[in-house]
Amino acid sequence: MKINKSFIRIALAAGLVALAACGGSDSGSRQRNSEIETNVQRYEGVFQNNIYEGDTNKSYRNAPLRKDDKYIVSFDMNLDTVDANAEAPTALVTCWDQTVTPSVKTTTGCSSSTNSWTEHSTQTDFRSAFSNFSISDVSGNIGTEKLSKIVWAKCPVSVDFTPNYDSNNSQSVSDSTNLRVTFAEAPNQAMATSDCNPIPAGATPMIDMPGPMHHMHQMGGELYDSNGEAVKVTGATFTLSFSGKYVNNREHVIATFPENIAQQTLKEILPTGLDGLIADQNVSSWQSMRPSKDKTVSYTDSLGVVKSYSARDNVNLNLLTLTSSKIKDYAPFGLSTTDDASGITATWKRSADLVEDDVATTHVLEWSTDGFANNVTEHRTDGVSMIVPSCLLNPNNEISIDSDISLRVYALDKNGVASKFSDVVTVKKTADNLVCPAAILAAPTNVVA
Repeated sequence: MKINKSFIRIALAAGLVALAACGGSDSGSRQRNSEIETNVQRYEGVFQNNIYEGDTNKSYRNAPLRKDDKYIVSFDMNLDTVDANAEAPTALVTCWDQTVTPSVKTTTGCSSSTNSWTEHSTQTDFRSAFSNFSISDVSGNIGTEKLSKIVWAKCPVSVDFTPNYDSNNSQSVSDSTNLRVTFAEAPNQAMATSDCNPIPAGATPMIDMPGPMHHMHQMGGELYDSNGEAVKVTGATFTLSFSGKYVNNREHVIATFPENIAQQTLKEILPTGLDGLIADQNVSSWQSMRPSKDKTVSYTDSLGVVKSYSARDNVNLNLLTLTSSKIKDYAPFGLSTTDDASGITATWKRSADLVEDDVATTHVLEWSTDGFANNVTEHRTDGVSMIVPSCLLNPNNEISIDSDISLRVYALDKNGVASKFSDVVTVKKTADNLVCPAAILAAPTNVVA
């Protein structure tokens, strides 16, 4: 699906960064055995740098990102992901009390006072829904910054649904007009490969500034290890933002959260994912990039004092193309077996993601006599059943009585990438099964002395 770029607004700012999302998930983030159709979508876009380079007094030769340089950005989104936040309902009414200094954020005493404003906090944790983020340079780029070298964390820093401020002081459902997802450079090797751990209860992973524009002021961020300990993000981040199209003096609502219901799936909030929003031309999109290194900018104030601050170069991108395609889960399920003296017959079912056109799916049946610790033998087929004869399983009749023969099956996609295994089925050797018949030589014929 190609997206009409006339309603897409892109900005790649190698300076400020807003949010973060989990990058780098594999089939482990999908349903383990695909008995029902999954909802994993791959997005890939090509962006072109449109930064201004018209200052004749400045050399752009060593600029990290140059005008007309192109980049390919891709990520996966899994609508089957369940909200990992079990602590708070998704439509919790909160407000900033500005009658005190400094202002405080509270969930009590919220009113329509002119000294406070109310929001519906979309307190979800859908970071694990976004994965496999990558950004690559296109051959011919002349910028000095090679974005392909960045190692991204498997988990995003944040997935943020901005509350709809048009429904200010409303006590009903929580609407959102913007979705922002921020991917971050891995702060350590573990974060590059570890799964997305839930944000601990009570954690405040972003610096949240008061006021309706507080989301624009969020900086930095944290990832969490398996113990719930925060690991600060200090490197590059890349933010994708999908905003409701501004029509008739208001932004289009892109998501609605049920009141006081926690841990729904992402599909319940975004029924058609990003595809439906884009197809209806109800969203605009922009990207923000913060490279790994700061630069120092100096200036002289009105009193003649030289001051300095850390800053990043700003870069604008134009979207050239954006496509989406479904990522199919190839994992088979429902493995079952029957056995007799001749061998073991194994049958299974193909993933519900696969259709009739997916005829070339290769299934790999594995069996083992030691629980797949060391002894593993595999057999391949394009079908959904296989007979493994006793003379292959037990050629020398060496498998003892009451021994377990374990079987499992997985699939290969069109690129040869393996799916998850099915559940293991165990067949127990009895006295009269899995026996290879003794070889009997046929009597010679036509023998002449």
